Amino acid sequence: MRTDRFGPLRWGAITERRLVRLRSEVTDPIQHGRLFLAGDAASLISPSAAKGANLAIMEAEVLARALAAAVTRDDEQALAGYTRTCLPRIWRAQKFSHWMIDLLHGPTGPDAGFQRALRTARLGSLRDSRAHQNYFAEHYVGI
Repeated sequence: MRTDRFGPLRWGAITERRLVRLRSEVTDPIQHGRLFLAGDAASLISPSAAKGANLAIMEAEVLARALAAAVTRDDEQALAGYTRTCLPRIWRAQKFSHWMIDLLHGPTGPDAGFQRALRTARLGSLRDSRAHQNYFAEHYVGI
């Protein structure tokens, strides 16, 4: 049993099991007048790539800076461009999340054999190609 600064690991009963829906949604635009959406209100992203919290923080930071500029300098340009600033990053995260779903979850359906072969090729490329490893690392952390 592992011991660290939190004490020994305690075992407990599993209280719930269920499937996680791997769905995604994007609201466009994410602003209307003085209403600005952030986090899950702006976009839902599959948990497969762990991007939801990162997107929410990015949106909150962009919105906070825009609000500060509007209040302190009477400059509403950043507020007007909130959707234009955030949506490209949201869509990049969605693209990466769906790529991860395809990479990590087995295909089904009539062309499953073909999709499985593509998945094997993608995994091999990720294993062997420095360029693909860099792509993965950059998109996983959200650069």
